[in-house]
Amino acid sequence: YKGKEVVVVGDSLGRQYYFSLLANMGSPAPEAHVIDAPKHQDLKWEGEGKVARNVSFLWRPYVKDVLEEVQRWREGGMKGGKEVVVMSFGLWDTLHKTSEEDYAEALEALSKSLAAGEGGKEEGVEGEERFWAWLVPTGIVDGKLQTEEKRTNMTEEQVARLRKQTMGSGLLQGGGVVLLDGKGVS
Repeated sequence: YKGKEVVVVGDSLGRQYYFSLLANMGSPAPEAHVIDAPKHQDLKWEGEGKVARNVSFLWRPYVKDVLEEVQRWREGGMKGGKEVVVMSFGLWDTLHKTSEEDYAEALEALSKSLAAGEGGKEEGVEGEERFWAWLVPTGIVDGKLQTEEKRTNMTEEQVARLRKQTMGSGLLQGGGVVLLDGKGVS
């Protein structure tokens, strides 16, 4: 990430990765520890850190939201940075019952959109190299889920099915998107 513009696009796991990345850079991110701070919003840190140049978080919690954002970037020629893109999706799709068919359709469309630019490491605007990654949802500890909705709709068994579906999709089979192990970075 050294000297690169990093964009994390996705759900709450992505937001936590954003704050972890800022902490790793030695940049204070006090809002990460404020319990009542708004969570479902875009965030941005600008400056020259020891790891990255600028880091943004875009609140796009569903796979279809990530797809729409990537398509917008593609239509705009991927100008203005986005040299490292970390995608984080799956938990909200599980929690809010995105059907397996709709999830698979969005994954396929995302795969095709990324393949249009060769995904993974690709040549960006004026020869920039672009790196794509998917942050795999962390393991769910069912006994620690705090709402009835999560205890019903977001168990480890349910999230494991979604992980397996994503791992077997064209998004990851084409070799263009790198996996970031959610358990390893959280």
